[in-house]
Amino acid sequence: MAATVIAVVSRAAWPAVHGGAELFATRVAEELAKQGHRVLLVTASNVSPSAVEVVRIDGVCRWMPLLRSICVDWEAAKQVARIEPDVVLVNAYWSSATAWFLRRLGYRGRVALIIHDLGLIHRRDSAGKQFRLWLLARSASASDVVIVPTERVAMDVARVSLASPDRIRVLGFEGVEAPMKRVHVENGFFDVVQVARFSPNKGQHVLLKAVDILLRETEWARRELRVVLVGGLTDRGYYQRLAAEAAEINARAGRRLIELRPNVKDVDPYYRVADVCVAASLGEEGYGIAVEECMGYGKPVVATTLFKMLGRIDEETGYIVPPGDPAALADALRAVHDKPDEALKKASRGLEKVRQHSWDKVASRILNLLD
Repeated sequence: MAATVIAVVSRAAWPAVHGGAELFATRVAEELAKQGHRVLLVTASNVSPSAVEVVRIDGVCRWMPLLRSICVDWEAAKQVARIEPDVVLVNAYWSSATAWFLRRLGYRGRVALIIHDLGLIHRRDSAGKQFRLWLLARSASASDVVIVPTERVAMDVARVSLASPDRIRVLGFEGVEAPMKRVHVENGFFDVVQVARFSPNKGQHVLLKAVDILLRETEWARRELRVVLVGGLTDRGYYQRLAAEAAEINARAGRRLIELRPNVKDVDPYYRVADVCVAASLGEEGYGIAVEECMGYGKPVVATTLFKMLGRIDEETGYIVPPGDPAALADALRAVHDKPDEALKKASRGLEKVRQHSWDKVASRILNLLD
């Protein structure tokens, strides 16, 4: 595509908000700018990514927090319609009205709605979620294409009738934030790291049950095992239950075996020290970027079958366990500890896989799909 003006609309942006959708939108904007396009990042976050012009939306609907996301969508649509870019990429989150508002304001350029994942919204078990789906469907119908990262998300989008299959485009991969080589800090512990927001669907409670099994059944776990849970604090009640369970395990172990690190600004130190990464999710996954980030540090990964279905991992590149099975998870962690050479071979194959993924390829593929 020849150099053009592109607006990337995302309510929040990286690193003001540490999330997969925010990282995706910001990195795509930066890479498009590097490719010679004029890029405007339209966001409510206070950020200044390199080579990208930021159109800041501030102060809308502060007196009505429940409607703030819709107000941000409306203000973003007004700003974009005023600028009249050639292409608009909308980061849809679990709902978005921006594309719909844009068409109602008379914008006639090309629009791509990017749905990173549907999260919990596809269950339709509340009026609020049904309203979000309704908004998302309006924006999907107003967009030229709906772009998703994986076939699994494409199936979710089609299942809830957001868009017909012929209008859905699958990226197949995302960029990876990692050094793309094995990096390891040795500290005398066997460090198990899970990077995921604190939410029941991420399965941190299953990992804690697996830790309990290892402590009862293995001598090395009582001496060497250390577990760090890192992620955004999105469900305070769940986080508090995890903290209480971790405190009980620590008391039985007689040391600080489990640590919870909410809302950290940089996950790099945790990946560096990890001997193995865990992705214990039970459901509602659209991609699994943390799995590939860990691979990008050359580390072994234990993940549930959800991530195999999403194409992030297989038996050649990691260890696969059923969701919600602490005994199987404990066995996989034991295998990594007891057979380190085999674990590192899997890690090496995982590293080679993710080396093929980059943000510049993602940005180029988005434009190709839109063409």
